[in-house]
Amino acid sequence: MTDTQIKCFFALAQQLNYTKAAQLLGISQSTLSTHIASLEKSMDLRLFVRNRRTVSLSPEGKIMLEALKETEKIIKTALRKAKDYEKDNILRIGILEGLNTRMFSEKLEMIFQKEHPEIILDVRSFGGSELLETFDAGEVDAILGYHRLLKNRRELNGITVFNSQMYLVKSSDRAERELLKEPGKLNDEYFILQEKEQDPIFETYFQEFCEKYAVNPEHVIRVSNIASVMMNMEIGLGVGLIDGFSIIYQAPAYSFEKVEDMTVTYDLIYKSGRKKNSLRTLIEALLL
Repeated sequence: MTDTQIKCFFALAQQLNYTKAAQLLGISQSTLSTHIASLEKSMDLRLFVRNRRTVSLSPEGKIMLEALKETEKIIKTALRKAKDYEKDNILRIGILEGLNTRMFSEKLEMIFQKEHPEIILDVRSFGGSELLETFDAGEVDAILGYHRLLKNRRELNGITVFNSQMYLVKSSDRAERELLKEPGKLNDEYFILQEKEQDPIFETYFQEFCEKYAVNPEHVIRVSNIASVMMNMEIGLGVGLIDGFSIIYQAPAYSFEKVEDMTVTYDLIYKSGRKKNSLRTLIEALLL
């Protein structure tokens, strides 16, 4: 069933006259007849009842007409929603996978959305590299990401939203062992980290941690996503680093040791230059 065949079907169903339907479509009557015949053959249905003087819809044709009308309505609704998605009152924000979107949404609600209920927030999570790709492609208006990103991207601006304490994380089954009090033992631990390309900036926090505690880990397990990091730590295969903005912070499956004098700063990051009105409104609210 092609788009042309559907148009021909609608025209003939409306006019119930081959000559008038062909004129409406701007094609010849023979071309119209060919498309209708091909459609009926592909569907193995007789859609029209023809005699020398009249054309009418068959019972099967009536069913198909109603179904296609409903389909057309659905498509039009989807197109309208897709176009509305680009309207200025919809603010799309990307956030790093593994961060607490509820905490972020609550902060936006407190400082911004109560005063601007007309603005619709669309907050979605992405992996580290995917987040930047989505942002660069213009698929989100701003991102909540590491403040350190701004050092490498001069075309970006940012406003600090969270300063979050860093923690060493291990399985709750190992809660009695305080690893940071005997940092030399950390060399024997398995550290669970995402692949560097998935979260390259967090890699700098890991290196900073190693320098701070004079850690030279013999074992580093690299995994593809946050879910794998969480699973490996939960089953006790190794330890990891997170901050208090993580979705796993205070989860009962894990034990947390505070890393003194280490915090992670998160900014709302946006591109310099022209911005949507809704984004400007959010920036102004954050600056207050």
